[in-house]
Amino acid sequence: RHVLNPAVGFSFHPDFSQPQWNTFKTVQYTAEGATQPYSIFNGSTYGGPSPGKFGGINFSLGNTLEMKVFSNKDTVTQTKKIPILEALNLSGSYNLAVDSLNWSVITLSGRTLLLDKVNINFGSTFDPYISDTLGVRLNQFEWDMNHRLARLTNANISVGTSFQSGKTIGPPITAEQEDYIVSSQNEYENFNIPWNLTLDYSLFLQRVNTISNEDSITFTQTLNIRAGFNLSKNWRINGSTSFDFVNREFPTASLEIYRDLHCWEMSLQWVPFGIRPSYSFVLRVKASVLQDLKIPKRNNWNQF
Repeated sequence: RHVLNPAVGFSFHPDFSQPQWNTFKTVQYTAEGATQPYSIFNGSTYGGPSPGKFGGINFSLGNTLEMKVFSNKDTVTQTKKIPILEALNLSGSYNLAVDSLNWSVITLSGRTLLLDKVNINFGSTFDPYISDTLGVRLNQFEWDMNHRLARLTNANISVGTSFQSGKTIGPPITAEQEDYIVSSQNEYENFNIPWNLTLDYSLFLQRVNTISNEDSITFTQTLNIRAGFNLSKNWRINGSTSFDFVNREFPTASLEIYRDLHCWEMSLQWVPFGIRPSYSFVLRVKASVLQDLKIPKRNNWNQF
C-alpha cells in the first residue's frame, strides 16, 4: 500500500535585517575595514529571525509504503503489515516576495526499519540554481546550464542497531533453595550479567565548487559504539567510542564506572584521549535532600 500526503501552505515574514527591527548589527572582520552583518540572537537558546523577506508558498509531499504478508500469529486476518518505507518526504518553497532566486533548495528525507532491528535514516538537498566558485547561488537554473533539474549539494545516511541480553534460561530452583539464597545474600552473587550494545554508522557527503569550477565531494564517515554491562546488582560499567574512517583514527572515548553503596553512590567518568581528556570522581549521598553532601574530584582537559 502506497499512501501520499501532500500539503501546501503560505507564510510571510518581513526582512528583519532592516534597521527598524534592531535585530542585526555589523562587525568588522578584516584589517582593511570590511564588515558583515550578524544577528544579536546568535548563540541564544531559541535563535533569532533570519534575514531576507519571505512571502511565499510552502509545499511538501509525504509518502509511506508498506505490504502485507501471511502470519500465523494473527488468528483474525492471518496477515501482518511490514513497512518498506516508514517515511519519504519531499519539501521546498517558492518565494513571491523577491525578484530572483525564488525557489528554495529541495529537501528529500526518509526512514525505514529492517528486520525490526536496523534503523535507517537518510536525507539529501538539491539546488535548482547554479553557483559560482565560492558556492554563492546565481539566478540561473541548472537546467539551462547543465540540463539537469537540480544539483546535489549534500546527502547523508545513518544505520543503527542495538542488542541487549535476554532472560537467562536454566533449570528452575526449588522454594527451599530460593529461601536459602535470600537469607545468605553475602555468600551468593548473581552472575547473570545484563549487557547492551549500540552501533551507529553515519555517512555524510557534501559537494562544493572549486576555483576551477569543478565539483568536489568531501566525505565524513564514522562509526559510534556504545556498550554497557552490570558486573553485579551494584556495579555498572558503560563505555563509548567512535571511529573516523576518513582519518582512520578514534577521535575520543569515554568510560564510566558506577557503584551503588546503599545510602551512598560512587561514579567515575574518564575520557582518556581526544580534544578534551578529563576525569571526574564523585562520592555522594543518594537522598535528594542531601544532594550537596558529596566529595568531588575533577581534572579538566586544560589541566592535563
